[in-house]
Order: sequence, then structure tokens, then C-alpha cells
Amino acid sequence: MMKRKRILSPITLMLAGMVCCAGLLLFSCGCCEAVGVTVEKPAKQPAAPPLSEEQAAAPTPDPCIPQPTDAVPAGYEVETGISKEPITGDITVRVNGGKGISLMEIMYVTVVHPDGSSSQTAMSKPKVNDEVTLRGTKDGSDRVKIEKRYLNGQTYTTDDTLVAGRELRTGGQGGGGGGGGC
Repeated sequence: MMKRKRILSPITLMLAGMVCCAGLLLFSCGCCEAVGVTVEKPAKQPAAPPLSEEQAAAPTPDPCIPQPTDAVPAGYEVETGISKEPITGDITVRVNGGKGISLMEIMYVTVVHPDGSSSQTAMSKPKVNDEVTLRGTKDGSDRVKIEKRYLNGQTYTTDDTLVAGRELRTGGQGGGGGGGGC
């Protein structure tokens, strides 16, 4: 008795190829999420090339001057509010929430004082209405910088602004900032 060989038709092969391509596209564009996958950053960064004389002579940026912020990708937005108490000068940063709140791993808040000194704190897995308070100056403007690190390993500077007196700033979506000085 002869065994009959099963030959796949061209249509079957084409459908199988399309299913494989669709699965690969969904996985690579992030539409499907891999569960239990950990992404590690490389332990050592490659050495930077030596600085030229022009680069070495370039002044370092003033720590009191805010820098431009990063644009946060859609779905990663988390609103933050910054306020300064006029009597004590204390600066409070509050997490107001957003689509990306469950994706945020840690939030760093740095306050730079007019004299160049600074203090920093971190909030691990912040939730809506979580807040931190850092010492600010009573007289003068303090620079407040907020960096948010997400579970995908990316860190975005979403706020970098000067806060003077009793002031309330909301935002924290990135894409602005910069300007001014302590």
C-alpha cells in the first residue's frame, strides 16, 4: 500500500505566511504585550570620545536655568502639579493622574536653589494624589525638575521650570519648559 503525500496548496501556504506576518507586526508595534519579559539596560555605556578644545572650553549650563523637556509618547501621560508655599518656601509636587500612571516605575523630583545647591527625592510607583515636599527658598525662584521613569526603561523629563512665591503650575506632559533663570 502506498502512502499518499500531502501537498499543501499555494493558498494554504499564503494564508499561513499572512498569519505569521500579522503576528510579527502586532508584536513589534506594541499592540500585544509580552507578559513577564524584563528589559535590562546595558551595564556599561561606551566611552565618550575625547572633547575637542572648543567643547572643553564651552561653559557648563547654569544649574538654575530650566532646560527643554521631553515629549512623552501617547498613553504614557501623567499630570503633575507644582506649588510653592509663600511663608516657608516649601515646594510640593503632586501626582494628578493620567493614562500612564500604571506604567510609571519611579518619579524623581529635583529642586535647584538660587545658590546652586539642590535636593532630590524619588517616588516609587506613584499613585494619584501622592505628593512630595522639598525645601525651597523663601525669597527667590527655585528650579523644579521632574523626571519620570517607566516600566519600559525610558526616562522623560516632563517638567523643568522656575517656581517663585505662591504659584501653582500644572502640566507635566513634556514638550515645553526652558527659559528663565534662578
